[in-house]
Amino acid sequence: MIYIMTALYQEAKPILKHLELKRIPTRTGLEIYEGRIPYPGKITEKIENDGAPIRLVITGTGVIAAAAATAASLSDVRGGEQDFLINWGSCAAERGDLLEGYLANQLISTMDQKTYYPDLLFKTGWKEACVITEPGVWNQSTHHASDRVILHDMEAAAIYYAASFFLAPHQMLFAKVVTDFGMEKAEAESDAMKKKCAEMMERAYPRLETLLQSLSEFLMEESASDGWEEPEELNILYQEFCCSETMKADLRKQIHYWILAQVDYQAEMEKLRLAGELPCRDRREGKKRIEQLKKTLF
Repeated sequence: MIYIMTALYQEAKPILKHLELKRIPTRTGLEIYEGRIPYPGKITEKIENDGAPIRLVITGTGVIAAAAATAASLSDVRGGEQDFLINWGSCAAERGDLLEGYLANQLISTMDQKTYYPDLLFKTGWKEACVITEPGVWNQSTHHASDRVILHDMEAAAIYYAASFFLAPHQMLFAKVVTDFGMEKAEAESDAMKKKCAEMMERAYPRLETLLQSLSEFLMEESASDGWEEPEELNILYQEFCCSETMKADLRKQIHYWILAQVDYQAEMEKLRLAGELPCRDRREGKKRIEQLKKTLF
């Protein structure tokens, strides 16, 4: 399943129209739509249904709404390699061109001063930029003396944080379109600005459509292959961390990511053993050690 998180209906509208997504009933009250991404070319012959499954969620604006909606939407996700999240939305830029599209290679949260790094293992051809997530509308009050492109939004870092409980860093993309260069809250919430945002996101949609089709082909080709070869030590690690079935899925996902990212996780495991922190005494300690590894090997 490909999950698309948008903060505003205006950002979602082009996707709903072009992919003909249908709203589904939920107990959460969230606006959730489902459908499929049509495959171009020969990949269609490999699948029973024409297109990769997609679920779009309108989270609402701000870090709290974004984090809560993301967690609620992914609560039943097992974090398999066919699960992928895209945060698609508008943003403000400190410099650059309107309608330019970027993928975030760094997310900075001004709420808690934490920084996250999505792993862009999936090649897209998009430009990359740093996204700073603010608690409110960015109004040019702060600028950063940097050669890099700096973007501002209100949700990306929160979505990353919430999604990281279910997905690995290489299973997330943060695609942003520049729609302004800073404004006051009243202007951002005006009907005129909402209309302008919808028009600009419609014009930017072809870029997203190409990205979605490339991603869906990539995921299907990965699924059609034999998949990754699990390390022989995996069952031993399950025992050392006292894993439940949920913890096994989490640890397996993390190890797969570390292998793809060429991270020497085995050396860190050996450090834990030498320090007497592996094997764990119980499941609670195992969860603590896994979270410790995630932070150390980020």
